[in-house]
Amino acid sequence: MGKGTEAAKNCVRCGLCRRSCLLAEAWPPGGEVATPRGKMILLQEMLAGVLELDEAGAEEFWYRCTTCGRCELDCPALVPLAELVIAVRRYLVERGRVPSRAAHALRRLRRYGNPWGRPAGERWAGVAGLPAKPPAPGEAADTLLYLGCLAGYDPRARRAALALAEVLAAAGLNFAVLGAEELCCGGEAYALGEEGLFEHLAEANLALFARYRVRRIIAFCPHCYHAFKALYPRRLEVKHYTEVLAELVEKEKIPLRPGSGRKVVYHDPCHLGRRHGIYRAPRQILRSLPKTSLLAAELEAEEALCCEAGGGRMWLDPPGGKSLLPRRIVDQAQAAGADTLAVTCPFCLTALEPPAKERGIAVQDLAEMVRLGLGRGD
Repeated sequence: MGKGTEAAKNCVRCGLCRRSCLLAEAWPPGGEVATPRGKMILLQEMLAGVLELDEAGAEEFWYRCTTCGRCELDCPALVPLAELVIAVRRYLVERGRVPSRAAHALRRLRRYGNPWGRPAGERWAGVAGLPAKPPAPGEAADTLLYLGCLAGYDPRARRAALALAEVLAAAGLNFAVLGAEELCCGGEAYALGEEGLFEHLAEANLALFARYRVRRIIAFCPHCYHAFKALYPRRLEVKHYTEVLAELVEKEKIPLRPGSGRKVVYHDPCHLGRRHGIYRAPRQILRSLPKTSLLAAELEAEEALCCEAGGGRMWLDPPGGKSLLPRRIVDQAQAAGADTLAVTCPFCLTALEPPAKERGIAVQDLAEMVRLGLGRGD
């Protein structure tokens, strides 16, 4: 069936992963086939030639997964379940069996360099107020702030990215942006199984980075960070912005001032936390903010819930038409006594803000909170 699928044979069908996947029974139809174990059993049967894909639930169940990695925590055989799901999606893509909304997003990504099919000029027009400019032809961009597609086109994510750029500039950091030349990192194309498109975008980005002699990348989005860090054929020096801000705070490069008191719960993004173990830096920053109390959620760090927007599901409707985990994340914040839910991912920001508003809880990107700590308003 393709590369990497042999790892499915290591699954011993113990079922420990079932309790980790909170969406398996939440989205109808449920049953064993919807669980991580069910998917591995189907894959084992397909590899053994017992089942054809048509008999195995096809794309309906293979495109439910958010690739959050939570199921892998309990796997005693260390089966890379998320990567195996993506491997089956590659098989489906080769046969043209992709959910229609995902197929539309992939076509737009292929044609325009972003999944919304928006002109490149809009990407730069929206962030033209950044305290950084694209490099001139032949000019080196030693440190690049890579914004990503959501920050390029979504107004809410864009505000958070602008806040980050303002904080970095206030700390005296010299950096460049690519503006209209910035392309999608390709991470969600990879997650949806479109490997050829991912490879095309990776090659184009690597050529762009080489042209401007980029030495270091600061990624605003954890999904971009994951793509550059784990998926690209050539390893790049890349940091998520929370790692950079934590270093700047520790060196007292960011002049924080007392502000209004707030009680905060931090939501760990899947592709920053479970995928790369970055838990300390965001919390270190929050603890440095004056008059900010960092509270603990019931499930956090490696046990944190998924916002449901990863794994390409940003462009897919939830089965039954209702997202459940964003509300559970907000419930946890409310139960902890928080008035603010802090995020460090534009996917999480987009997913969590609507249910949080219903409960009177603010959702802010950590960069926005740091900018307020500089004594600057929204």
